[in-house]
Amino acid sequence: MPLVGEEFLIKAGMPDQDPKEFFARLFAVCGVMLTLAAILYRTGYLTDPVRLAFIAIFPSLFMALTPFLSYLNLSSKLEKDLWAYLATLWMLQKVGKSLGSSFNAISRITEDNEVKKYFQTASARMLAAGTIEGLDANIRLCPSSVWRRIYSRLHDYYFTRGEAIDEMLKIELDESVEKTMIDVRNSMERLVMILIIYTLSSTAFPFVVMLMFTFQSLVSGFGGGGMSNLVLMTSVLPSPFFVLLFKILAPRYFYFEKKTVIKAWLSFLATFVMVFIILSFLLQKLPPSAQIKLLKLPIPILSLNIWQRLALSTAIGSFVGFMLTFKEERKLKSETFDFPLFLQDLFSELRGGRSFSDAIYSMKITYKSLKDFANKVKAWAALRLPYTEILKRMAERQKLSVSKMSTLLIMTALEAGADLKEAFSSISEFAVRLRELWIETEGEKIGNYFTAMFSFMLVIGSYALLVNILNIPMLAPHEAETIKEGIMMQALVQTLVMGGTLGLVRTGHFTSSFRELFIFSVLAFFIMLTI
Repeated sequence: MPLVGEEFLIKAGMPDQDPKEFFARLFAVCGVMLTLAAILYRTGYLTDPVRLAFIAIFPSLFMALTPFLSYLNLSSKLEKDLWAYLATLWMLQKVGKSLGSSFNAISRITEDNEVKKYFQTASARMLAAGTIEGLDANIRLCPSSVWRRIYSRLHDYYFTRGEAIDEMLKIELDESVEKTMIDVRNSMERLVMILIIYTLSSTAFPFVVMLMFTFQSLVSGFGGGGMSNLVLMTSVLPSPFFVLLFKILAPRYFYFEKKTVIKAWLSFLATFVMVFIILSFLLQKLPPSAQIKLLKLPIPILSLNIWQRLALSTAIGSFVGFMLTFKEERKLKSETFDFPLFLQDLFSELRGGRSFSDAIYSMKITYKSLKDFANKVKAWAALRLPYTEILKRMAERQKLSVSKMSTLLIMTALEAGADLKEAFSSISEFAVRLRELWIETEGEKIGNYFTAMFSFMLVIGSYALLVNILNIPMLAPHEAETIKEGIMMQALVQTLVMGGTLGLVRTGHFTSSFRELFIFSVLAFFIMLTI
């Protein structure tokens, strides 16, 4: 079987992709990029071998690795919320539902489209071909080794001890809960380790290289002609690989509303462009009297160079984005950590013998972040709505990954006829344990996050010391401006790279990076003024 055959593409979540068509596209992209690199070289527009190699190789290499990256991505997604999927299977098997319909129910509790599509396909195989044949196909076509083992155990139990499938799934569920706890801790340890490496590679290493380059320029009078290559190699090229790792490892406790994300990024871009145009063009067209007033300002707005204008535009634009997301981010994160307590309190009321509506109505809400949410739920309970309707409305209002999945899981189990107290007992116990682990691991992550912030500030500040202590304008008057602009370019690129990724580390969302981007770009701008 070829390395990238039809079966592998199905495992990678690319069932509609034909292998021949994939290779045809790959060779076409490779040919186009090689032709483009050759044209750029022949016309003399680009002769640097590093950039030519990047243009010719990187897009083709990325496309060639797409199926393998997709395979790993789908596998990790299937295992990410394993506890919830197994809990659904266990509860539905306990009340006598078929495996095919149980897997279809799993697809309804996940928000990830790839995972949803996978479980719908797995369910369709068992419903169409029969449970045994469907399980055989799922074993063969599943990218996750964990799920292949579960399918195999379901296959064996279906043949020998069909009535004990729910017992087996309960054991698997307990094991998956423990594994989830271990995985959360291990994932955080890996994230912290990669963050330390990223901090060194994005701050200390570029500074050392910049220092060497500056000394070379002063001695040889080179003047900074290869500065853009230096920035590309030390700051830009490594960042996509670290971003990918952060995207995989960083915990994502909640989801922003789409309209918030779109509004924040559009506002950032619009403000950035508007400020840059004002600084670059409109201020120069002001009347002389107005320009004289601007010259009296502490900041020389009329004489900013390109890098200073970009830094100031980024600072103002990111501040606008930060203001649009700050309140929602803080609210969602607080709700994430308080929702397990809400479930635990609700279970305590149910255990006291109250009905679902009475249990909600009699709850005392002591956590501020869920006050509005709890008031809504109490209002629905006062109307004596069915508990499935209340749970459905609860899920629709939540933007929290684990909390929403927990609510949908409980609702799915209850709709299938599962026991109310048993469903809440299992889910609330897991949610509270996970919350305790979150608090513990967040403390470790935040410590290293602030270390990365401090390291960046230290390095950016060192650029100003480098120029002023060496007194570059006196040592190399002809090359001084080129060297200083090269240092400013490096500072701006490091600002964008570090600022754009630390928010991802903090919350799992790029949109959270406006805070770091604002802080770093303001610092970079004032450092540039002293260079």
